[in-house]
Order: sequence, then structure tokens, then C-alpha cells
Amino acid sequence: MIEGGTVDGRFTLVNRRGARIEGLESFAAWQTPAFSMRLDHSLMRPYRDDHRRLLRRPGRKLSWQAAFAPLAGMDFAFRLNYVGPRSDLDRVAFTRKTVGGYTLAHLSARKEIFAGVDFFARANNLFNKRHEPVDGFAGRGIEFHAGLSFDL
Repeated sequence: MIEGGTVDGRFTLVNRRGARIEGLESFAAWQTPAFSMRLDHSLMRPYRDDHRRLLRRPGRKLSWQAAFAPLAGMDFAFRLNYVGPRSDLDRVAFTRKTVGGYTLAHLSARKEIFAGVDFFARANNLFNKRHEPVDGFAGRGIEFHAGLSFDL
């Protein structure tokens, strides 16, 4: 694990030994020919050997996705991603603090136009949720992407 630290009184990046993340990952899935759902859950204990919590590693993550394929060559998906509270450094005081969790929603669609050619569109952070993956650094707002994909 690489993190900031001091060597000979100077701040630098340091390769830390003794980082450990223990936990449990699980999922449940259900599928029919036209509809599927999946729930993923990660429960983690991110600690260093000195028993301090690792920075920016949440103790819990949860993801739920539902996908619908009404016609051959066409599908839609909706996904929710939850990232739980985590420890971070205050960007002003450089002291440890707990940063709250957040949930983001994503929507996507795909339609086959010709054999091997698909049109796709997606919206990430669908509800333009303000979030900070790292304290003081804003996560991306709503994003729209569209394009063509080719199977060569």
C-alpha cells in the first residue's frame, strides 16, 4: 500500500507494509430470459498492523442492478452503487475524520443496429448526486455517453 509519509523529515510517498483488508463478499442473482437482477455486498475491515483504519476504504459497499431485454438485440439496465462511510484526512487540518457514504444511480441502454454494430447510451450519476470519493475532491456529476460499438 502506498500512502503519504515522512522520510528524513520530508513528505514523500511511502510503501507501507502491514495493510490488511479482511472481509466478506457475497452476491445474489436472479435471471429469466428477459429480466435479471443482481445484488452484490462487500463487508470489509480495512486496517493497518497498528490497528488504525486504512484511509479511503469503506467498511461496506453495496451494488444492485436490474436489467431488462424486451426484444432480441435490445437491453436496458439500472444500477445503484452505495459506498459506505470511510476514514479520510481533513483537507485543511490534515487530521483524521469520517466521511459519509453516498449512493449513485446509473442507467444504460443498448440496441443492435446491424449484426455486430450496437448503439449504446448511458447516464452515470443519473441524479447528479454531489459526492467526494476523497475529502475535498468532488466526484463527477451527471455524465451522458453515447456511441457505436463494433464487433470485428
